[in-house]
Order: sequence, then structure tokens, then C-alpha cells
Amino acid sequence: MREAPWTEVPDSEASSSWDRDLFTLADWTLDQSHAWGEHSRRLGWQVRRFVARDGDAPRAMAQVLVRSPAPGVRMLWTPGGPVGDLAAWGSGLRRAVTRAIPGVAHYWRMFSHRAVGDDDARALAALGWRRVRTKLRSGMSMRLDLAGGADALAAGLSSNWRHNLKRSGRHGLTARRWERPAIGEILAVYHAMETHKALREQFSTRQMASLFEAFGDRLMVWRCDDVSGGLLALRGCVALGNRAWDMLAAATPEARKVYASFATCWELLQACQRLGVRSYDLRGVEPEKNPGVYDFKKGTGAEFVEYLGEWDWATNGLLRLAADRAVSRQRAGD
Repeated sequence: MREAPWTEVPDSEASSSWDRDLFTLADWTLDQSHAWGEHSRRLGWQVRRFVARDGDAPRAMAQVLVRSPAPGVRMLWTPGGPVGDLAAWGSGLRRAVTRAIPGVAHYWRMFSHRAVGDDDARALAALGWRRVRTKLRSGMSMRLDLAGGADALAAGLSSNWRHNLKRSGRHGLTARRWERPAIGEILAVYHAMETHKALREQFSTRQMASLFEAFGDRLMVWRCDDVSGGLLALRGCVALGNRAWDMLAAATPEARKVYASFATCWELLQACQRLGVRSYDLRGVEPEKNPGVYDFKKGTGAEFVEYLGEWDWATNGLLRLAADRAVSRQRAGD
């Protein structure tokens, strides 16, 4: 099939049309949503959006985040995309984007959330993309099917997960939706977890505030309190259409002793199912590096998913090498 022509969608139009068109494509993702783009804009990215159409119908779409680390150098990042017909992700897309975002050199990294497949990998390589040497993200996730009803959800739990959920009921915990989440309280739980586990900062105040501003009531948070009303654990997700994605998850050291994370997650999953969510993405796993998180997510009954993942393209080989080294340094600090 020939490449469809790509055109840029202006911001004034994207606010009303982007998600409407995006949701018609089977492989649409949270990271390609309009709200995610606006969240990224608040964090310093320039946001540009492009669509290829067959007639009036969108065939493929790409939300591109842009930074300029040096005069004339354009660093492009497309998380969760492009989406739609992979055959349209070739030179026509790159030509449209580099013309709209001129510079003396371009480096572009994209991260496709399509399930990995040899045919798609060969097609991307033929279209001029290259697998990255060093990944920003694991390229693996867990996805839970919520379409089967409450009984199927409960039946899908592993015996250990079910046992720990039952244990959580012995400690007088209260897990409930947090109607007005307080960013300061959320970050305090994150800080306690980061200190206990020697983790780098997961969210800054600016990042957290931007998420809530971008997604509004589509970012839903559940909290788990002890018998005194003290916050032990929280979990939050973004729901768009009939899909939802993990966004926030944190617990104090005390939460582990009373299995608060199990109670919180269980209430969230049941509520999402009642709200009509049919697919819940648990947003990334690293089985070898972080087996505890992997086991927790797997225990919900979620299925392992490996993405087509990260690919890049550059106008300059040295720029590609520099970008790869920068990612290597960042990963070394994780």
C-alpha cells in the first residue's frame, strides 16, 4: 500500500479532533493522547501532531515531542507511537516532520506499543528505522483483561495474591477512592517508599501537578488507610474510553506489613471494571531487575506483553551515537 500524505494538526484543531481520531485506530495509546501531549508541554517539550488520512479517515497518527539541546539540533520523541498503519511510518512521515520542525540535524526515537512481531520489525527496518542500542524503557508490560466480569477477575488471581488480599482484611484497613487527592500527601508516601528502597525520585511536585491538570477526573486514585486513618498506600490510573493505565503506585514501609497494596489494587481494579474498563495496562515490568513488582502485577492475572519497542532514525550518525550514550548514562542512574 502506498504511503498516505502526512499533514500537521494545529493546536487549535487538535484540542477537539485529536483524541476523536486517535480512538478510531486499534493500537491507540495513553502516551499518544492529547492530554499526554499537554502534560509533556508543561514539562518543557514542544508538542507537534501529525496525521495521515485515507479520505476523511485517519490511517496513522504521530504525536511528536521536541527538544533542542543545541542550536539547530532537534531531538524528537514519540512515546507510544506512531499508531495506525505501520506502512505509513516511513520516509513520508519523516519528511513531513522534519519540514515542519526544521533544523541542521534531527534525531528521532519512537516507542511503539504494538505487540512485538517479526513481520513488523522487518517492516520498520525496511522503512528506515533502526532498533536502538540502549533502551529508555524495558519494552515489557502486563495487561489485564477486565471484560470477563467480576467472577473472572477474582478467578484470575494467583493463589498467593489471593492469600495476601485475604490477609489485608485482618488489619482493619480501609481502601477507597480518593475523591480529592492531595499532591502533598501523595508525594509524602512516594518519599517514604523512595527512602526505604533507595529509589531515585519518581515524581517531582511539578510532574505530579501536571498529571492532575492534564487528565482531571480521568486520573483516579485509590488510597488505603490504617485503623487510625493514616495513609499507607495509594494507586492511581488514567481511564480513557474502555481502557485504563497504571499511573501512580506507592506504599509506606508499614503498608507492606499489612498487605495494604493488595487491598488498594483490588478496589481499583473492581471499580475500573464497574466503570466499563475492559483492558487495564499495568505499565511496564522488568522481571530481572525488579522481580517483586513483576510478581505483584502477574499475580493479578495479567498477561505478559512485549512491545515492538524503541526504534530510532537520525540524519547524522554522530548524533545517534551521542543520543545512545546519553540514554546509557540515564539508565546507569536508575
